[in-house]
Amino acid sequence: MTRFFLAVFFASVCAGCSASLPFISHKKSPAEKNLKEMALAYNGSDCLKVHELYEKFSAEKPDSALREKAYYYEGRCYEKEETADKAISIYKIAAELYPRNQVFPYRIALIYNATGFYDKALPLFQKVIDKNYEMEEALTGAARASRGLGKLKQAAEYYEAAVSVSGGNAGLIAEYAGCLSEAARFGEARAVIEKGIELKDSPEWAVMAAGTFAAEGRFDDASASMDIALSRKNSREYRMSRAFYDFWAGKKNSAMAAAEKELSAAPRDPLAAFLKGMILRSEGNTAEGNRYLRISACGGKFLYDISARMSSEPMPPVKELCE
Repeated sequence: MTRFFLAVFFASVCAGCSASLPFISHKKSPAEKNLKEMALAYNGSDCLKVHELYEKFSAEKPDSALREKAYYYEGRCYEKEETADKAISIYKIAAELYPRNQVFPYRIALIYNATGFYDKALPLFQKVIDKNYEMEEALTGAARASRGLGKLKQAAEYYEAAVSVSGGNAGLIAEYAGCLSEAARFGEARAVIEKGIELKDSPEWAVMAAGTFAAEGRFDDASASMDIALSRKNSREYRMSRAFYDFWAGKKNSAMAAAEKELSAAPRDPLAAFLKGMILRSEGNTAEGNRYLRISACGGKFLYDISARMSSEPMPPVKELCE
């Protein structure tokens, strides 16, 4: 929740409040006292106490402005407790009672997004955007919901709008680039990645760029991007990615050298064994290739399944093969 959202929320809460003269004392009602304690409990992450106070508060038949705040605290506590159905229920009541307050539909939309109900989330985010069109969080939510529904063109438009008002959010830029890549708009994705690099020089940007090149079949460019990533972080994951790109680019010698280097450090490295097995089989050395595929098959279900499909010999069960 941004400061802006909180400002909108409390401004709407107090919109109908009458001004109090400074020289007139105001004795707080029991409901006001309970609401104040509820706020303190919420800020102290004591949701059990929030629920207890909410019951007392509700029994006192408080006025509308006070109830609006109480609904918020109660709903947010249900969210923290991961009881989404209860949170949605109370937010829906609040949204009906306070249609000018966009916090409640926004919170419902966030829950729907988090639980995969993108078709329900999207119209709620759009409603919030209509009221507060430069809300980064609502634009991002709409982008994620659209992407979840496979509406990639619409998602990209929302991501672009969210990035433009974010003031520099590297995670959001990465999501935007990922959405463009998913839509096979690889050149545009790389342009967005460049914006991310300007904001935060991280090896992950080069890895993302490599993925876009690989998707276009430009494996030499993908390897070059992985070189950039490796210059910033020399990790096994990056080294193996580069080795596979080299193999797919037809540079078998380079790929084999990388695989053998990893295997010399860890003789049962499943990815390195898989790569070496592929290279050996591509060169006609089937028996030796199958041997390395059996080593790679111990790297988990995915590698077992793909190694079994590639091997020209039956793959023994995992227990027999890997213990």
